[in-house]
Amino acid sequence: MSKDEDRLERAFRMWINSIGLKGVYIQNLFRDCRNGIVLLKTLDKVVPGSVGWVRVERRPTNKFKKISNCNLLIELGKSAPFNFSLVNIDGRNIEEGHKKLTLALVWQMMRHHVCLFLQMIINKKVGGKQSSQDTQKMKRMLSNGGDSVIVEWANSTIEKALKKRNRLPEINGINLRHVSKIRTFKDLHLRKSFYFLMLLWAVDQQVIDWDLVTVGDNEEQCKLNARYSISVSRKLGATVFLLPEDITEVNAKMIMTFISAILALGG
Repeated sequence: MSKDEDRLERAFRMWINSIGLKGVYIQNLFRDCRNGIVLLKTLDKVVPGSVGWVRVERRPTNKFKKISNCNLLIELGKSAPFNFSLVNIDGRNIEEGHKKLTLALVWQMMRHHVCLFLQMIINKKVGGKQSSQDTQKMKRMLSNGGDSVIVEWANSTIEKALKKRNRLPEINGINLRHVSKIRTFKDLHLRKSFYFLMLLWAVDQQVIDWDLVTVGDNEEQCKLNARYSISVSRKLGATVFLLPEDITEVNAKMIMTFISAILALGG
C-alpha cells in the first residue's frame, strides 16, 4: 500500500468509526468492509432509510453473498440521492478488498456526508426565515458535492472577519492578505497553513497565538504550522481526520474535509 493510500485508509476508517454505527468498529478499511455490511450501514447512516435491508444478506457466509451485498452497495451509490461516480467499480472489487477502488467509493461517501452536514449548518443559520436565492444555490451545489461552495464560504468567512475587525494578523512581516483566499483545495500556499490559521482566527479571534506561527520557509516549519492548525481546530471542537503531512503535501481531499470542519465551528 502506498503512503497516500495508507493515510487515506486511516482517515476514512476513523470517519466510519466516528459516526456512531451500532456494533461497528473497524481496524482495517479493506479487510473489514469486504462483506458489504459495514459500508451499507455507513450509507444508511449518511442518508437514513437509503438501504432496503430486506435485500441485504445479513449473514454473508460465502463469497457469493458478500458480492451480492457489495453489488447492492454500488447500485445504491450510483442512484439518487447519492449519484456517486463509480465507473468501472463493481461489487467484486469491494469484496476482494481492491484498495484504490474501495478508497474511491468511501471517499465519495465521506464527501456526501460532509456536504449534508454543511447543508444542515446553512439551514440552522437561516432558521425559519425565507432563505435567499444565494442560500438556495449554495444548498443545491452542496447537494452535488460542489467544492466551489465550500471555497467561497471559507473565503467570505475570512473576508468578513477582516472587515469587521479592521485588523490583520502579522507574522514576521508577511502580508497575510495575499493568502487569505484560495481558488481550489490544491492551492500550493495551503502547505504553509496560513489560510487555515486565518480561517480559525475568523471563527475565534482569540484562539491563535501568532507568535507560535512560523514563516513556512522550509518543510519543518510548514509541518509545525500544520500541527498547530490541527491542534487549534481540535481545541475548538472540530472533528479532524487529516495528518500534518496531508496539509504540507496539499492533499486536496483531506484539505476539503479540514476546511469544512472549521466552517462547521462557525455554524
